[in-house]
Amino acid sequence: MILMRKYLTYFLILFCGADCRQTYLPPVTQKNYNYLVVDGYIINGNDSTIIKLSRTTPISDSIPPSPEVGAQVSVVGEQPDIYTLTGEGNGSYYIPSLSLNNTEKYKLRIVTIDGNAYESETIDLKTSPPIDSVSWDQLLPGNVNIYVTTHDLQNSTRYYKWDYVETWQYRSKYQSILEYTNGGLVLRPPADQISDCWRTKNSSDVLINSSEKLTNDVIFKNHLLQITEPDERLNRKYSILVKQYVINKEAFNYYQQLENNSEKLGSIFGATPSQLKGNIHNVNDASEVVIGFMGAGSISQQRIFIDNLQVAPWPDPPSYAGCEELTIALSDVDFYFSHNSYIPIDNHYDGVVLLGIYASNADCADCRWEGGTTTKPSFWP
Repeated sequence: MILMRKYLTYFLILFCGADCRQTYLPPVTQKNYNYLVVDGYIINGNDSTIIKLSRTTPISDSIPPSPEVGAQVSVVGEQPDIYTLTGEGNGSYYIPSLSLNNTEKYKLRIVTIDGNAYESETIDLKTSPPIDSVSWDQLLPGNVNIYVTTHDLQNSTRYYKWDYVETWQYRSKYQSILEYTNGGLVLRPPADQISDCWRTKNSSDVLINSSEKLTNDVIFKNHLLQITEPDERLNRKYSILVKQYVINKEAFNYYQQLENNSEKLGSIFGATPSQLKGNIHNVNDASEVVIGFMGAGSISQQRIFIDNLQVAPWPDPPSYAGCEELTIALSDVDFYFSHNSYIPIDNHYDGVVLLGIYASNADCADCRWEGGTTTKPSFWP
């Protein structure tokens, strides 16, 4: 009997281990606090000031944060001088350039569509020292690392923040010189080329550093990002525009906490999540949580290019996998090309006799399928 009970116990344990487990979602992952998130920097100078507003979503949701649209956003000085930002309808608000008084303090003011008013604390304008260099290396095959170096001879900056904009040129596996139009095939005009594209992406990581513990205010080769083969970004030519901001110690601590909460969790030795406290508040309800830390001042920036030949041999991008070239009979041209699922590439000749048309799937011959545009950026060489 004792042995029978032992086996029964083992059976129940195994049965429940296999079939009695239920996913537990802590309440905090499902509750929607709907906090306002404010992201941006008030830029004094020719560059555009862009402020992005959104609302938090539950941790358990896979959807991105909800944009806060219809708000009134302005930069307010002590005089008071007021600069109104224009909404783009997607939670992003901008003003092309600001010429602010370096002896004056400013704050960001937000009035949401539901009538709630938010303000940042008053902010001193900071001046960024020049970026000394944006550099890169390839210490290991397949890994390209990009860095920024800067310094302040006055030893007065100490706290730095960066973001960057990546732009890269890439090419579809097959280059189409033919175009199907009006029921026939013609040579594709250069203006309608679909083989070379450019894509742009903004950074999303928290990028900060401090020289507080150093004698000299120098940041040497601060790591920004790594590109690992066979990433499409180095398929042809790559560019990165690095922007440098000066922040104060409170902002540095805020972003450090944000970095710990968003990027360094997941390990028993990692950071413990904590509530972020920025410098933006609800004017009528100081207890409301608002996520964001607003800074202001001039910025410095620098752009570099990396050519595919500089990192050769760089393998073909993943988008090339599975791409095949096939020959379409002349009698089947309308069937294959009229619905744009296949793209004509070139004529297929046997000597002087036209046998058919080389073709491939649209995603193998039209670079726009990867999300880029055929419009060459104005800064591209």
